[in-house]
Amino acid sequence: MSSWQAQTIVSLLEAAGTPVFTVRSDGDLTRWQPDSASWKPMTLTIVKGTAVGAADFSDFDGVSERYRVRGEEDFVPLPREQWVSRRVEDIVDAILYVGPERTRTSAPIAPDLCADTAYIKMRLDRIALVGLPQGEADRVKRLCNMK
Repeated sequence: MSSWQAQTIVSLLEAAGTPVFTVRSDGDLTRWQPDSASWKPMTLTIVKGTAVGAADFSDFDGVSERYRVRGEEDFVPLPREQWVSRRVEDIVDAILYVGPERTRTSAPIAPDLCADTAYIKMRLDRIALVGLPQGEADRVKRLCNMK
């Protein structure tokens, strides 16, 4: 935890003895929890001891790549056979079911944030830092009517 890459807000709080309750927001849970199809949107469910909690986080999250961090800007793809399996309940405490994916929408970036050049720079820098596809940066620029 001495490296900046290993430190998250959660790890820093937990290192200081502050308990953290982590909630993740997800759509379709029916693969692990068939009755979730009947849940009302904005249902909060604890995952410990459930089928969702026992699911492998890689399957649950749909992550296609993982990386080994070897330096400040050195992120090396990790071959699938080297991935470590972690259960959802070892990573999050609860899931907020926000409804089926077909009913969800995303809000545009607020006009005052689009007008804030420091905010836009920070957002684009973060997209680049974590290695998101160029399409994510392009989407931010499009939403803010930038060239």
